[in-house]
Amino acid sequence: MREWLPTASINMTVQSSELSLSGFDASPCLNVMCNLTSIARGRVALKVKPAAGASDTENETKTGGQIGIFVDRAIMDAEVIVPMAAFDRLCRSINLARTRPVALTLDLSESLSVSVEGDLKIADDITLNITDLNWTLPLS
Repeated sequence: MREWLPTASINMTVQSSELSLSGFDASPCLNVMCNLTSIARGRVALKVKPAAGASDTENETKTGGQIGIFVDRAIMDAEVIVPMAAFDRLCRSINLARTRPVALTLDLSESLSVSVEGDLKIADDITLNITDLNWTLPLS
């Protein structure tokens, strides 16, 4: 019998990233494709967007995100809104040549059940809030 453990975060490594500029106002969106590391199979398609607002104080209140996890798909869809300063810093840093991949952890509003082997257990499609995210950018 499998042992299921609760986890409130998802770990992954960045496979690729690209900056898209949409519309006449060239609204930026950083599209990041990640491989899951804390769950045995699957990927995450992450969209990172800057918060729209006049000041960093306003931006802080508009940050956050969600992740959609699907029963019948091996890809999760996530979107996060970050302050403009964080977005700019991330865009400058994420694509630097590295010997190791960039790592990312998404903290979730609810725990998921993951087996010791890394299998994810969900009965239906779910959408969870992303409460925080942490990037690890290798320096050497």
